[in-house]
Amino acid sequence: MENHTILGATEPSVSPFAGLILCPAAGFALPPGQTGPVFEQDVWDFSHVAGLPAYMKKDARILDFTPIRNPLWRVIATEYIAALMLPGHERVRELPNAVRTPTPCIHAT
Repeated sequence: MENHTILGATEPSVSPFAGLILCPAAGFALPPGQTGPVFEQDVWDFSHVAGLPAYMKKDARILDFTPIRNPLWRVIATEYIAALMLPGHERVRELPNAVRTPTPCIHAT
């Protein structure tokens, strides 16, 4: 019988973005008392970010990763979005083909 287990899948790994509060790291302004989403959350709500365009729909300000059922793929998706938002992060800078310009992941639709 063949083993189809991903190497290291049974060992817990720590994301380079673990514990990161996304808004301050991305330079998003928030009203006093608001912190914004934390990387490990399955729903990133940017509704309280100051300075977003008035025409931006409210639901476009929320990134919901819960439809991704596989927990490994969900982590990959959140890490990818975080890397696009934070090209200056120390772990992203190390990547040879990383995007070097911040990509706003919340946008009007």
